[in-house]
Amino acid sequence: MKNILKKLALLAIPVLLWLAFFIAFEPNNYFGLKASATSSQPVARVRAYQQEPGTNLILGDSRLAHFDMGLVDSLSGQSWQNLAFGGASLKETLDLADYLLDSGHDADTLLVEVSFYTLNAGYNTDRFATLEETLNNPLAYCFNLEYNVNALTVAMDTLRGTPDTIESGDWVAADYLADDGTVLPLHRKLYDYTATITPRCKSWALNDEQFNRLHTLAR
Repeated sequence: MKNILKKLALLAIPVLLWLAFFIAFEPNNYFGLKASATSSQPVARVRAYQQEPGTNLILGDSRLAHFDMGLVDSLSGQSWQNLAFGGASLKETLDLADYLLDSGHDADTLLVEVSFYTLNAGYNTDRFATLEETLNNPLAYCFNLEYNVNALTVAMDTLRGTPDTIESGDWVAADYLADDGTVLPLHRKLYDYTATITPRCKSWALNDEQFNRLHTLAR
């Protein structure tokens, strides 16, 4: 029996080493052992809320996800928590709102963003069930491949001395030229955008189910 226990203990060593590595470098501060998360992933933002619930919450997609929260707090005179995340559909935003309101914590204000994209019936992604499982099950988080890759990336950046930085635009003169060589007052992509969005306008339809949920939430 003792030999079996010793062998099991030896087998557990690599697992414990991996777990220590993962906890040290996972960027979402899932376990609340760091000062703050270095990630803006939804799991990081919701875990930050769970660890220190606020009463004024921002929900939406990338249009709100990257606000300067220090400036927001300063201008509004209140403390806000930003739980918006890139690519969030209206359904995911409202699922998150229900999750927060059902958590038992008080909420004074929910700032919920809607847009041409999130109100469109053609954009109705549904990833919240997976997020909820990750939030409620630490093992699901620890064994998730994406989060392990994130931890490995952070570890490699730390060893190289190249911490993650916010991407910024690096535009050149050619980015402000039309096809005929005319200098444009705005970036070329803003003009190309109209051609991209036109087909979507033709097939656009209101997401009635989620719009009704939003109306209920507002009431």
